[in-house]
Amino acid sequence: MKPKSVQTISNQLTNINCWSPDSQFLFYDVRSGKDASIFDGTRIEKLHPESGKIETLYESKNGACCGVVTCSPVDNKIIFIHGPEYPDMNWNYSFQHRYGMILHSHGQTEIPDACNIVPPFLPGALRGGSHVHVFSGDGQWVSFTYNDHLLDLLDKKENAPPHDFDQRNIGVAVPLCPVYVNRNHSRNHDGSYFSVLVSQTVNHPQPDSNEIQKAYEDTWVGVDGYIKPDGSRQKKAIAFLGDIIVNKNQIVTEVFIVDLPDRVENVAVAGAAPLEGTPTRRPAPPRGIAQRRLTYTTDRRFP
Repeated sequence: MKPKSVQTISNQLTNINCWSPDSQFLFYDVRSGKDASIFDGTRIEKLHPESGKIETLYESKNGACCGVVTCSPVDNKIIFIHGPEYPDMNWNYSFQHRYGMILHSHGQTEIPDACNIVPPFLPGALRGGSHVHVFSGDGQWVSFTYNDHLLDLLDKKENAPPHDFDQRNIGVAVPLCPVYVNRNHSRNHDGSYFSVLVSQTVNHPQPDSNEIQKAYEDTWVGVDGYIKPDGSRQKKAIAFLGDIIVNKNQIVTEVFIVDLPDRVENVAVAGAAPLEGTPTRRPAPPRGIAQRRLTYTTDRRFP
């Protein structure tokens, strides 16, 4: 008589903001299989450790997966990655095909980051997938990492025109206004926040410079920013890892920081390039935003 097979379930905590603000509940996603790195979960749950009570908060449908949940530091709304519903061969879960989902304590959901795949592009909407969404210390803004669908297609296309590579970058969604996109692509969708990129990468960083080819592992600096050398407060800033090039081909990871505008409306002011990007260029940071390098480890024996 063969033993019955046992289904393996993996409960996955995110590496930040997995506790409720009152420290009473843990939020996590539920994945199947032994390998927790495979993104195939369909449930977001919360656990009350003291009583052991578990509650399912959200269950995705229509072939979509969800996971990597974090909690607001000021209330019980949560945010997590949501994959595409009705996935097919042309549009299934990937770095470029995902978005954020906010779930409020009363059960209402909203998608913060709008997606606009084909021209005309719209400021406040992105053209790809967001990942690891984290609320700022006041619970108002959301940071995430981003990959661009359009640039990924060009990366894979023979004889593609000169273009930005699809490199991971850092973005923020701010509660300025909803963004309503056109419906000339079936995967376009609206967003309840205004979304922009705030980091800058280049295709081929100049060796031994501060140019980077990847921005990732972002975190909000402080609960309410930090104090500048002149004594003023920078209210919102994001630190992240950036990959630089040294000795022509060696990748070294350093810490970078980007200061964000205090006023939410300033996030919508374009700089030298369009916030929404172009068919061959990724969305550009708002005016006045510039990343700077914080660590210098390349002269060490083990950078």
